[in-house]
Amino acid sequence: MADLSRIYGKIQFVDNFADYKVQVVDNFADIDVQIVDNFADSAGKWQIVDNFPKVN
Repeated sequence: MADLSRIYGKIQFVDNFADYKVQVVDNFADIDVQIVDNFADSAGKWQIVDNFPKVN
């Protein structure tokens, strides 16, 4: 299994056949994520896209 704290890149939310399940919570999160418009180039930075996701 991948180290989830190191996931970054272009992320696409899907209803079926997901690689990971994501739940937004207010307390006790397993990872911290920052939604960015550009340069999702380090751990925890996600750029939300509709097509062509690329997770690093």
